[in-house]
Parts: sequence; structure tokens; C-alpha cells
Amino acid sequence: MIEGKHQRVSFLVCIPTLGMVPIEFHVAASRLAMPVNALSQSLIVSKTEVGVARQYAAEFVLNMQPRPRYLLFLGDDMLPPWDGVIKLWQEMEEGQWDVLAGLYFIKQDLPVPIIWRKDVIGPLEVHKHYQPGEVVSCDVVGMDFTLVRPSVFERMEKPFFKTGPGRDMDPGGGLTVYTEDVFFCDKVRAAEMKIGCHTGVRVSHLYHKTGEVW
Repeated sequence: MIEGKHQRVSFLVCIPTLGMVPIEFHVAASRLAMPVNALSQSLIVSKTEVGVARQYAAEFVLNMQPRPRYLLFLGDDMLPPWDGVIKLWQEMEEGQWDVLAGLYFIKQDLPVPIIWRKDVIGPLEVHKHYQPGEVVSCDVVGMDFTLVRPSVFERMEKPFFKTGPGRDMDPGGGLTVYTEDVFFCDKVRAAEMKIGCHTGVRVSHLYHKTGEVW
């Protein structure tokens, strides 16, 4: 008798949304590939403030039986590459990261990449702080295309996410954030867990009113 010990990788895909979702998102999400034989379930948290939605998803995944191996946060204005989940998953399977995000930009001119580290003034810059495609260690990343190990939440006190006035992310005096992302990342780092950004997973950030992407 041949006994297999392979366990299928599993995901809970959480999509916080305030309601209407652009068709561009539907197209990108429908093309999003999962690892071979992976199991995935979707959790759509509708018409709820994003920090509350993420908190709900974190508590939901902790109570699932069996528990998925990964929680994927997917923003409803994100246009991820078709292989984005596979690339994040491959890096996560190596075991180094507890939280791993794709790279996307704040919707503004000039766009600012959502990737910060305490030892750098301002956001990390390509060719200066990392090479294209590199997976880099961060203190803060955006949550809108991010894989999280559910065990992360077991090592932190509630709330895991909370939207509120953020600290100044630029020691030189620049970007002050108002977001749930920083709150969560600060708690992850305080618990001595590792946050990374896969700069080879470039995610377009859609402004649905104009069709512009960053």
C-alpha cells in the first residue's frame, strides 16, 4: 500500500467592499490562478468599513474547521496579475514570511509605493533599496493583495485591525497615513513576525470613477 501525506493548500479569499464592484476587478479576479489542486473559499464582507471588515475576516478564519493555510486579502479596486497568488504562495511556502504582500501604489500623482521600512526615509525605491522582482523585508505594506498565515492572529491581542490616525511614515516629514494597514503591521512586527513585499507581483490600483490605474 502506498500512503500519501500530501495536503492540499487552502485559501480563504477575503474581499472587503462597500458595494458596487468594477467590472475590471471581476475580470482580473476571474483570471487569478491558484496553485494546482488548491482549495479556496471566498468571504465577501460588504458595506462595512475596511478595518472592521478585515477584523471580521481574521476572526472568521480562526474559527474555521479545518482552518485554511492562508488568508488572502483582495481589495475590490485591485487588478492583480494572473499568477500573483502563486508567486506569493511559493515564497510563503519557504517559511520565511508571516505576511507577504504584492506591490501596489497609492492612487495619487506622483504615485507612492506602499512599502516602508523604519531605517529608510520615505517609501523604498526600486534599484536603490531593492531590485525588480526581489522579495524585501518591510515594516509596513498594504493589505489589499496580501497573504497572511492565520497563526499570525493567535500571537496578537485583539483588535488585529483598526482604522485611525496613523503615525508619520516618513521620518523626514512627509506621509502621514490614516489606515488599518499600519495598525496591523505594527502589531505583527511587535510580535517579532516577518513582513515582506514581493516586488515581482505588481498589482494595478484602479480608480473606478475615471478608469485610471496606478
